[in-house]
Amino acid sequence: MSELLHSLTPTPASIPIITRGNAFYRDGKRFFIKGISYIPRRRQDVDPFDWDAKLDPLTDDRAEELRKNIPLLHELGVNSISVQHLDSSKEHSKALKLLEKAGIYVAVTVCDSIEAPPQARPANNPQDFDTEFDTAPHFRRKMIRDTFTLVSQLADHPNILGFTVSGDVVGLPLVSKMAEVLRACVRDIKRFLKLRRGGRQVPVGISAADRLINRFAHLQYFSAGDPHERADYFAPDCWSWAGKSSFQISGWKNMVEGFERTSPMPMFLNAYGTNVVKPRIWAEVLCLYSPDMTGVFSGGFAYTFFDYARSGGYGVVAVSEGGRRRTKRRDFSSLESKFRAVNVRLPEEVAIAGIKRYEEWRGEFPERQVNRWFATPELPAFPGDWTEVLQQLDSEQESAVFKRVEGVCL
Repeated sequence: MSELLHSLTPTPASIPIITRGNAFYRDGKRFFIKGISYIPRRRQDVDPFDWDAKLDPLTDDRAEELRKNIPLLHELGVNSISVQHLDSSKEHSKALKLLEKAGIYVAVTVCDSIEAPPQARPANNPQDFDTEFDTAPHFRRKMIRDTFTLVSQLADHPNILGFTVSGDVVGLPLVSKMAEVLRACVRDIKRFLKLRRGGRQVPVGISAADRLINRFAHLQYFSAGDPHERADYFAPDCWSWAGKSSFQISGWKNMVEGFERTSPMPMFLNAYGTNVVKPRIWAEVLCLYSPDMTGVFSGGFAYTFFDYARSGGYGVVAVSEGGRRRTKRRDFSSLESKFRAVNVRLPEEVAIAGIKRYEEWRGEFPERQVNRWFATPELPAFPGDWTEVLQQLDSEQESAVFKRVEGVCL
């Protein structure tokens, strides 16, 4: 349980995290994710009319901003962050090396640009929408090419915790068939990683929106069948614990029991921490790192680090418009205190359940049309040419060798 221990001078995140059975491990010891989502938005001094613009938080040109935030991440007591919207055309090495030195792992959301057919959206009166639509046109070449570029750039950094294919699009019940596209993304990212000779095999998982109607089918679908296609971990959002709740009252007990019955896949909470009750007291943290949860979940990511105009008060740190001043909000101190409380727990206070086997497990796909689940095991084909992908990889590897040799010569 040493990975739960918190120090202001943490061990560098230089040892890769792996999945084994239904858990995560670092250097032979079980790893629990004590994380927070790290998702900034554009400041008003950049574009006063575009608060919703997506911003890559780990580009090299933002490394100094990250350097200023790392002491707050240390003080909070996290060992991981989750990020979204990384730009495959930008470099991220400076930020990842800073985070590695700081002892912080990174879960990267990918394939989050996939959209459902517009006619299925509630605003378009989708009563006559055909739920048997062809998903192949939605598996676009540019999207997967950009994803491969990003994966190739990040995968060999030891502190990349995993690549999480965004499952948000399946949150619309009528378009659960889009899960075929997401499973194809998982399949092809895993194949791409294997084709990188000598490259690191980073876990590839799937997230899920907090939708009660099909969340068990979602897990069942992505953990069933061929290990080359199925996800390595499952990361659902969960917003049902509010204020002074409990394992039973919040619905977490039913969630855990349902997931445990469905699959022995490794799991963590992709996002938690509703602020329906303010200020947040983060009582759920004490439950998340207790035997009630750790037989199924390996921690998760609190939502969220940055407080900005449209964050709805979810951020624990407010950054001034000029980026010079950082202010800890009241939620920060409460979350910090809960993380410190679980740090001092004895191993038996954290986890007592045995590890379940996932490697040899083969699950059944969910029954179609039950609970509005329409996805099938038939996946769209890779929208490209694997020969071209191999040629690109060979070119990248040759370039990397040249750079290393050039560095030695210098």
